[in-house]
Amino acid sequence: MNFQAIESAGMSQREFAELVGFSRPTVNQWMNGRVRPSSAHRAIIVRAIKSIELFVEKGALPQPRGSDQRAEYLTALAKHLSRQSKTK
Repeated sequence: MNFQAIESAGMSQREFAELVGFSRPTVNQWMNGRVRPSSAHRAIIVRAIKSIELFVEKGALPQPRGSDQRAEYLTALAKHLSRQSKTK
């Protein structure tokens, strides 16, 4: 799995874990290659990464951690991902 989009977007593993609904330790194991996600989990991860790439492509980069704008960014990203999940 290519997790580069997460790092390029400046997201922490915790933020990504919250976005996809898994624990941070689990995401850490995936990102470090210690454990491979199941096929069902890979589908969720791929949708999330595509959403992140779309946001970055449109110039919607996250603001510094702890800012209200960052919280709004992550909320918008989660809503986008939720809509994508419903259309699949």
